[in-house]
Amino acid sequence: MSALSEESRQIVASLAHRIGANADIAAIARAIVSTLQGMDAALTPIIGHQGGAALYRRSLQLCTSRDPRLAGIYDRAQVTFDLNALKQVLLEQSEADALLFGEVMLITFYELLTTLIGSSLTARLLRDVWEPPLSDTPSQENSP
Repeated sequence: MSALSEESRQIVASLAHRIGANADIAAIARAIVSTLQGMDAALTPIIGHQGGAALYRRSLQLCTSRDPRLAGIYDRAQVTFDLNALKQVLLEQSEADALLFGEVMLITFYELLTTLIGSSLTARLLRDVWEPPLSDTPSQENSP
């Protein structure tokens, strides 16, 4: 990804925060799935679960066209909104490929939603997904 928009930088930073300092494949997969779950929860009251599933499927398709290296993940991920299946596919990837997929997928989802409902409403609906509370720290940083 070349020049990122402010929203894209915020998405990438949010994903990095969720992954934490211990960026193993399990943490990356959990962070991607958790972010998609947060997006689904924020959008379901507005567009319904089926609307969220449709955005997810289309985002998966667009990811492949943006970066051909992601085709393998797309081909193996179910196109339903089955995030457990996506997590299993991500766990089989390298850390770099899974992280790239997560960044591209989340940015694509955001941009697609923006084209449908506008940037202002998208930003308001997903604000809490990108901005974790100040007390929220990645699990790797929690004190015993």
